[in-house]
Amino acid sequence: MGTDFGRLLKAVAKGKEGSRNLTKDEAAFAIGSILDGKEDDARVAAFLTAMRFKGTTDEELSGFLEGMRQRYRMPQVNLTNFIDTAGAYDGRKRTLHLSLSGTIIACAAGCRIVTHSGSDLPPKKGVATGDVLEALGVNSKYPVNEAVNMLQKTGFAFVHESVYLPEMERLRGIRNSLGFRSFINTCEMAANPFGAKIQLISVAHEHFMELVAKSAMAQNVERAIVITGVESSDEIPLERSEAVLLDNGEIRQLLLDPAEYGLPYLKPEPFGDAKRCAGAVKAALSEADKGLVNRALFDAGVKIFLGRKADSIGQGIEKAREVLESKKAAEKIEEMLSAHAR
Repeated sequence: MGTDFGRLLKAVAKGKEGSRNLTKDEAAFAIGSILDGKEDDARVAAFLTAMRFKGTTDEELSGFLEGMRQRYRMPQVNLTNFIDTAGAYDGRKRTLHLSLSGTIIACAAGCRIVTHSGSDLPPKKGVATGDVLEALGVNSKYPVNEAVNMLQKTGFAFVHESVYLPEMERLRGIRNSLGFRSFINTCEMAANPFGAKIQLISVAHEHFMELVAKSAMAQNVERAIVITGVESSDEIPLERSEAVLLDNGEIRQLLLDPAEYGLPYLKPEPFGDAKRCAGAVKAALSEADKGLVNRALFDAGVKIFLGRKADSIGQGIEKAREVLESKKAAEKIEEMLSAHAR
């Protein structure tokens, strides 16, 4: 019997006792049918709701990601040893969006990093990475070929979801109406449009971390850190937190504790609009605010370690401090802004 979306919808919507998990192929077919516009809004909303109540397995997540990737508008990227990260696709609404500061420091330390996000997405509809880049003067929706060139030239690139997977725009109205997180939010954070072998993935809840790490391994990712970042973003919180490390086929727990490296705990900075976030990123890179600097150092140190430019997080933080003090980070943002300017 051929795969049929209606049959899959019934399979996941039979309640806690009667529903069953989908295979990887079934999940890939389901998301493909949704993205291709073959299902009406009612069936899509029912499927997203049923999956939220049932819960998503690592096999289903791998299938959903595979179905999405089959539709990416991405060229072949002939680069190795670069990191994929994702700013929270629904943005940040309670805290200042600072993840770009750590990312730029890591790039100045020799990492190559691709980041991606959406904009104005539920449930938060907050300030997203693309919004901060726009406030810095960067076009956040440049074509994917240009993004590849920017990665090669500056070690940093950003790609907007509407550019690499425009079909997702069809779901905006449904997602707005539902107003809750679905498996799509998790898939977006793990989307990896450039096909990087190294990922930093943030999830909304700790119990998703191992599931997402297993899915990343199934997608041939060699090295990943899965975190519960600030508001589910790719910013490492400046406080003790649990994470999961995937490295060469092994998954293990990882403790991220800034106090271990002499950095005092700090709660996230209160919310600010995209313009204020852009100013804070520049302030961190110019060392104008010690609290912002410490946040950026810890975030960058983890990313430098993840990118294999340091043997430990402590060494990563020291490298981050070196590029800050030598003004290489400030030079890197100017190079990036010049190359990416609107």
